[in-house]
Amino acid sequence: MNSFVDYINTSKGLNTAILVIIVIGAINTILLNFFVRKRFSKAVAESKKRELQQEKIDRLSPKKPEGK
Repeated sequence: MNSFVDYINTSKGLNTAILVIIVIGAINTILLNFFVRKRFSKAVAESKKRELQQEKIDRLSPKKPEGK
């Protein structure tokens, strides 16, 4: 453990630590974008599906006139 701390205290170790942090942040951003887009596109598809189902229901069962 002591050798790890000594390595991080060097400029090469600090550069490596910063690079690892940047790479992990980039991977995190990519994964977040992927999952958010996947969930959003699924929600849009479900919304369109519901609209189509409602249109079919409206066509098959016309509403009765309110005056009668």
